[in-house]
Amino acid sequence: MSHHNNLTALRWLAASMVLFGHSFAFLGLPEPTFMGWVPLGPLGVYIFFAISGYLVAQSWESDPHPLRFLQRRALRIFPGLIVCTMLSVFVLGPLLTSLPLFDYFLSIYTRGYLTNIALYITYYLPGVFETVIPPRNSGVQK
Repeated sequence: MSHHNNLTALRWLAASMVLFGHSFAFLGLPEPTFMGWVPLGPLGVYIFFAISGYLVAQSWESDPHPLRFLQRRALRIFPGLIVCTMLSVFVLGPLLTSLPLFDYFLSIYTRGYLTNIALYITYYLPGVFETVIPPRNSGVQK
């Protein structure tokens, strides 16, 4: 299938806005805003989801069969989610945790992080980024 539009480039731009905007929390700085209106991270999320919603609707329109549609969505979402979650738990977590590796891997929170694969969202890995305190006005919750 050939795509002759810039939706992929716009989605990359939106995702980059999210990463750039959220990176300020790690620096302890407030997130920059677009024209004093909305922080860059949330604006990137709005753009990304608006475009993605359009593309998902287009996918349904091209083949409106419920089971095939759900299968295509699952094959699009879950492989990346599984890889990202596994890398977070088994590579990044052990590299970034302040805990001894034995304690990190025995923690119920480490195992609990794997529930992200089942769309039960968990943000906490033990000992990872525990000393990072986002600024009050960043919109990031701790």
